[in-house]
Amino acid sequence: IDKARFSVGPCLHFKPWRICKLNIAKFAFGFIMSVLAGVLGNAIWERIKTGDISIPHFATAQLLLFVGVALIGFFLGLMSRAGRRSSADAEVKLLTPLNQGQVGAKRTVAGSVRPPNTKVQVFVAPGDGWWYTQGERRQATVDDSSWNVECTFGTPETGLGSNYQIIAIANANIRESKISALPSDGIRSEIIKVRRSK
Repeated sequence: IDKARFSVGPCLHFKPWRICKLNIAKFAFGFIMSVLAGVLGNAIWERIKTGDISIPHFATAQLLLFVGVALIGFFLGLMSRAGRRSSADAEVKLLTPLNQGQVGAKRTVAGSVRPPNTKVQVFVAPGDGWWYTQGERRQATVDDSSWNVECTFGTPETGLGSNYQIIAIANANIRESKISALPSDGIRSEIIKVRRSK
């Protein structure tokens, strides 16, 4: 069982700091635009009182300010939607071995990833409470949209008949050789289960 996911369930995928950052950015943008609008409006009003600018000019300035704020909001919305679409399109799959398949002490594990050439790391859990990072450089070899890595399932002398879990994670950036819980960031594949048969 994926202990990390089982213990906190959907909360693993809930990232409150990202929501906080987004709200702070929105508040900052709104505050800055309000200050700019207030300063500009006050400056125009002072010029109206001194006779340096006419009422029609003031109305035109108000309209230009409104259009400028609307355009900035429109482009920020486009950027936000593009970022969400890019995140939704990201995906990593574990294609071989198949779920409930058989493996030896060593086995090449392969899959696909998008966007192409995204960093992929693979972890194997033998049931001792740890996930072991696979690969010589603790990451899979990625070629365009395909990746592969040689994984270890026990040793030649131990592990025969044991069950293992495998998961691939894109953009996780784990440096440790083993971790007690899967990272909350990154894009995950499904967890597959295999059995050491030779």
